[in-house]
Parts: sequence; structure tokens; C-alpha cells
Amino acid sequence: MCPFCGADQTPPPEIIVIEQEKSRNPKLVFLRWIIATVAVACSLAGLLWYARGEHGKDLGKQEETTVSKALRDIRTALSQYALTSDDQYPSALGKLGDRAAQPLQEARNESYEVTYTPKSSKKSGNIVGFELFANSGKPNHRSFYIDESGVLRATQENRPATDKDPPI
Repeated sequence: MCPFCGADQTPPPEIIVIEQEKSRNPKLVFLRWIIATVAVACSLAGLLWYARGEHGKDLGKQEETTVSKALRDIRTALSQYALTSDDQYPSALGKLGDRAAQPLQEARNESYEVTYTPKSSKKSGNIVGFELFANSGKPNHRSFYIDESGVLRATQENRPATDKDPPI
């Protein structure tokens, strides 16, 4: 015991090192290193594989959501145009100005090409309807269709969507 502070002054017990631990087997060390490296590599590969699969699905869904919203926004702008123009739609989307330009750009940013087709009346020649098509330049992305009825339709097939495709 320390006469000043009372701390235990007993020396710590001697650590006994086993002879086998002093000289490690190099083959065993190498084998353990290989097993640890393979385990870490497999874990990272699995994590990356999982993340890539999930991210790819979400990204495609996000692109399709953006494009469907863009088509709905353009359809709304076309309907507002018709309300102020004696129920006639424009001959081109350019007449809608920024109300169509921004959604069109959003669709292009997602690799979709939007096509506007006005429908004329046979009797009067007035533009009484329209069709909007959105087709992707990427494989496994849906194509979309909307007209003046406001029903958005889509197909997974490698073709433009039509009014016969199921609504979404």
C-alpha cells in the first residue's frame, strides 16, 4: 500500500504467452485474411446489387410520374385555352406559351418526346379536340396518351399508347 494515498502497490500478474501464439502459422493467417476479404467483398457486392435494383425501379417510376403530370398539366392548359376560344383548341402547343413549355421541358428531361395532334371537325374545320402522346427513348418505360376527355392511358408495349389502352 502507498503510505501517502493508500493505493494498491501490488505488481500486476505476469501475462503468460503460449508458445503457439508467439509464432503464428503463416498459412492460417493467410487463410483468415482471404476469408475476411471474400466476406467483405461479397457483402459490398450484395449491397450494391440491391441498391442498384431498387434505385433503378424508383427512377423509372419517378420519370413516369413526372411525364404523366406534365401531360395532365398540358391538358389543363389546353382546356383553359378552349374555354376562352369558343371551344376550339390551338393548332400548336406553342400558342399556350409557358403553360405548355415548362411541362414539355420536364418530359424532355425524363427522355420523353411529347407529340400534340389537333383533331378538326369535318363540317366546320375547327379544332374540336386533341391527342397528346408521350413516348420514351428508354426501353421498359411506358408510353402515355391523353385527349380532351382527360383520361390518361398507358402501355408497356413498345409502341405509342392509344385511346384503347387501359387508363391509369
